[in-house]
Amino acid sequence: AGRAPDRCPRCNPSRHHSHPRPTAGVRRLDMAAAAGGLEAGIATLEERKRALEQAHREPSTSTMEHAKLNKSVARNPTTLAAAAMAGDTDAIAEHLAARVDVNGEADFGGSALLHAAAKGQLAAVEALLAAGALACKTSKGGRNPLHAAAERDYADVVTAVLGASDASEALNARDKDGRTPLMLAAQGDA
Repeated sequence: AGRAPDRCPRCNPSRHHSHPRPTAGVRRLDMAAAAGGLEAGIATLEERKRALEQAHREPSTSTMEHAKLNKSVARNPTTLAAAAMAGDTDAIAEHLAARVDVNGEADFGGSALLHAAAKGQLAAVEALLAAGALACKTSKGGRNPLHAAAERDYADVVTAVLGASDASEALNARDKDGRTPLMLAAQGDA
């Protein structure tokens, strides 16, 4: 009744493995030490240290180019939606300061608020609502931020969106399949 053991890509995929396998987020040093290659782990650590020291002494051309690109990034509803999905409130603030339409539609459809709600990015949702984002703004499929948050059980995001001035309109809106946010929330609980 328990979960099947992880499978190792180095082993036969049809057989369970018994040797330890590093999990996601484990550094190469840890992996080398776990495999018995402590010298390789130490060499990796020293290499990383040298690279960091070099980077702090003099910024590379690519670092300088990256900084220039960041200053010249286009700010539009699409990049605002991308910042919202990532929960990057600093980038959201930069977009709003550049007078990007907070209710504009991204090239890939939907508003920044819809995408922030769909990803459960509470801080982004709150920032966008504070800037005047409309909770009732729908995508081409008729979905609004409440649909997205309710479907994924993001209760904190639902609560934040319900605080918007147009929340009652968003709460009763039906998507192209005739479902309201409440219906989607109930389906998630079933």
